[in-house]
Amino acid sequence: MPLAEARGLLNNSCAWGCKKNSQGNLSYWKGYKLHLDVTEEGIPVSAIITGANVHDSQCAIPLERMTEQRITFRYCLMDSAYDAKTISQFVCGRGRIPIIDHNPRRKDSREAFDAVTKEHYKKRSVVERTNSHPVSYTHLRAHETVLDLVCRLLIEKKNYLHPPTNYYASC
Repeated sequence: MPLAEARGLLNNSCAWGCKKNSQGNLSYWKGYKLHLDVTEEGIPVSAIITGANVHDSQCAIPLERMTEQRITFRYCLMDSAYDAKTISQFVCGRGRIPIIDHNPRRKDSREAFDAVTKEHYKKRSVVERTNSHPVSYTHLRAHETVLDLVCRLLIEKKNYLHPPTNYYASC
């Protein structure tokens, strides 16, 4: 399936999203989700904006396809939300190595990561920090393209993490 067609299957309308946090509590929001594919250093390479109801795993293969057109890479680091056979097979079929955390809800057993894979997997914390503060919006501004929105979301996320300091404020 062509990339444009695969992206067209993803909901890109404003929608309700739901996520379970580490304490097991559900949080809900209405808006959009920014799905990023980043390097091991946290530099965004590809982005897709969907309705908040789109699960991250649904964007994995389209993001992989977008990224492979832009850079050459060997490893694909993903958390347990991406622990699906179709994603692993896609990554392996492209000649890359999937490093995907085991989803504890799956009943299958899996071998532990070897020493080299463990070292690569540690770099996932950089990726997690890139996405650590989700931003949701209920609408695109009338004059914005998707690229404008991605840039605005990244800047606003950066400002959330590191608020600008006014060094010239009077005391």
